[in-house]
Amino acid sequence: MRTYYSLLNCGFRLRVSAGTGSGVHPVAPGHGRVYVHVGDQFTPQRWLEQLNAGRSFVTTGPLMDLRFNDQLPGTAWRTTQTSEPVRVRGVILSQHPLDRVELVRNGVIEAVAVQSERVAGGDWGYWKTALDHSVELAASGWLAVRVFEKIPGGKVSFAHSNPIFLDNPSRPVPAKRREVEYLVRRMDEELQRNAAVLSEEALDEYRRARDIYAAKLPDAVP
Repeated sequence: MRTYYSLLNCGFRLRVSAGTGSGVHPVAPGHGRVYVHVGDQFTPQRWLEQLNAGRSFVTTGPLMDLRFNDQLPGTAWRTTQTSEPVRVRGVILSQHPLDRVELVRNGVIEAVAVQSERVAGGDWGYWKTALDHSVELAASGWLAVRVFEKIPGGKVSFAHSNPIFLDNPSRPVPAKRREVEYLVRRMDEELQRNAAVLSEEALDEYRRARDIYAAKLPDAVP
């Protein structure tokens, strides 16, 4: 997740999405999924609109229904304050008790103490974990939730919400130099790795991305 968090911290507000990649990775079809909140308008257009707005979460198992100050993931607020409280509430359903629940605040991980309870249902029972936690989010900043579930065979299932954003126009957060340098380095690595494989047109995409990242270096902070 480091690359995604670095992109967010550099001002690139990408939404999380998912696809299985079955045939490339040794997993069954449907292993990696994205769930989009569409309310009572279940149409292709509505689904795409809400996906693009970040009203969604990705998962390989656990199901999340979360609100941030009663708003869906993907929401952005404007504020004149240096920070504001954000209350994260909701439930996570899973086949097994969750191993851990974490808040991700501007890329910094904070574990949250929760308890999972068994919901009866014979062989089809599940575990329910309630989340109700408040944090102070600096403006400008972002906040997301991720959860991990241990499953038989020593494997782990994972779910991650889209972030919410708190914007203070008078207090933009400059990118950190180490994160910008990380993104530039990743592009250099990909250019070197794919030099004899990809077409010039494809390599140009990496070069353009590198230029965009490198342009942030003069204003980056330690």
